[in-house]
Amino acid sequence: MALWKKTPPAKVPPSMPDLELEGERVILRPPKPEDYQSWIDVRGCNRKYLKPFEPTWPENCLSHDFYERRLRRQAYDWHRDLGRYFIILRKDDQAIIGGMNINYILRGVAQSASLGYWIDEAEQGKGYMAEAIALTLHYGFTNMDLNRINAATILNNERSQKLLERAGFVKEGVAKSYLKIDGRFQDHILYAVCKEDWMEQKMRTRRSAD
Repeated sequence: MALWKKTPPAKVPPSMPDLELEGERVILRPPKPEDYQSWIDVRGCNRKYLKPFEPTWPENCLSHDFYERRLRRQAYDWHRDLGRYFIILRKDDQAIIGGMNINYILRGVAQSASLGYWIDEAEQGKGYMAEAIALTLHYGFTNMDLNRINAATILNNERSQKLLERAGFVKEGVAKSYLKIDGRFQDHILYAVCKEDWMEQKMRTRRSAD
């Protein structure tokens, strides 16, 4: 009598949801396999510009294999409620112009997360990132029911600091050797915005528009 062990079916990795956050000029949605060429084009063109503001890029970070592994990791993190990952598209031509991550999601008594973002150098100063952050805050505080969203910038990133302050983030202090950016641990300015302050700001904006 032949005996064999039944092979369990292969686990299909979870996928990120079919979700879009739509603004007036930008759309945020999870990245897809078919975005690979557009993604590496914009990332590759901005490598020198982004280098001082990001962790050191792995050698093969623009390869197709790296991109696929990245999507799988992001899908698992999304499935486990550890992170949310979006690309930023210019609405009029659907071109990828940046990225937005909601990282380090904490539930329980914290209900908090941290933002990470980047934008194509050629698209700076046009209001795209301000709109992307506004969409992300709305999603985080309403759809995700977060109570607090954090962000941090290296000390000399004044453009990002002004962006966060205009979006309603409040400077809370400086953290020594906070994150390893561009190959070395660097001090960061810490920012945060809480749900009640965000809601109050929206109400003030609405009243001033009436």
